[in-house]
Amino acid sequence: RVIFTCGGTAGHINPAIALAQRIVAENPDAEFLFVGAERGLEKDLVPKAGYELIALEAHGHVKQHQRQRHAVQWQQLAVIAEATVFFLIGVFVVPAFFRAQTDVAEIVEGGIAYLRICCCASFGIFLGLTFDRLLQSTGKTFYTMITQMTGAIINIILDPIFIYALDMGVKGAALATVIAQGLSAVYTLQFLTGKKCILKLRLRTMKPDFAIIGRILSLGFSNFTMKLTESAVQLVCNLQLSAFGGDMYITAMTVINSVRQVIMMPMHGLSEGMQPVVGYNYGAKKYDRVKSGIKFMATICMIYAFGVWGIAELFPGVLIKIFNQDPALLEVGVPSMRLYFAAFFGMWM
Repeated sequence: RVIFTCGGTAGHINPAIALAQRIVAENPDAEFLFVGAERGLEKDLVPKAGYELIALEAHGHVKQHQRQRHAVQWQQLAVIAEATVFFLIGVFVVPAFFRAQTDVAEIVEGGIAYLRICCCASFGIFLGLTFDRLLQSTGKTFYTMITQMTGAIINIILDPIFIYALDMGVKGAALATVIAQGLSAVYTLQFLTGKKCILKLRLRTMKPDFAIIGRILSLGFSNFTMKLTESAVQLVCNLQLSAFGGDMYITAMTVINSVRQVIMMPMHGLSEGMQPVVGYNYGAKKYDRVKSGIKFMATICMIYAFGVWGIAELFPGVLIKIFNQDPALLEVGVPSMRLYFAAFFGMWM
């Protein structure tokens, strides 16, 4: 007779199940009892494997548990602050932003209409992004996938309805994006306030804790800086292209950036999928598994990056035609894409 005490994450439960299966293979008469928590993954994984589970109501250190809850709740207050800032940007900054980059009235008008709607109605977008990260932190990666697919599918459905059927043009595309992200956030909110979530969202715990705020800002500042510098580089690039090349060069660069975003999605997906696994093993002090996980993902991403680099260098015209088949754009875009992707094989790092 063997008792296993494990739970919380699949990284703790699956090894215990595997060990039980190994024991059964050598001793078919062995009996097993699993003891875990009521709200952990063991509630689903252990019975599915065919073993008896006794679920106990368990809590961590009270103060630490409260700090974890406050950290989760404070993110929602941060979302409200971010949405407010972007609302003000949409009202006051967006027109000057576009007029600084081009004089073409059609581009300025369409850009202002699209970005103003997205900024002024950004609450759902920020909420969806935050909820998505909270789901990842709980190890519920399947629900994260469902959330992202929900937003994408709704956006695809609404785009032709708003753009063509209702003849709203660029404004329709913006509304479709905002509505899709908002509905995706609602779906995620339903999960985070339900029974399956360990750290539930509650209004009563939304109290500022400046120690936690400082830690959150310190962790996110590096990623914020990277995104900010990337946007700044793109802005300067557009200004230079407008001054020395014209609108066709801006269009070519927009298409190239769109291609880059599409082909980098698999690497981002693999990296984000790896983070919970590596995080769990790091927390369990399984540093050898952390290293092997990083090496495995680095190898996969390197192989993918070299493959994409070869495609972009050999067939740039095919990739550009996916977005636009204008001969003048191809003339400018093909050599530009080859130059842009010349060192893309290093992006896996």
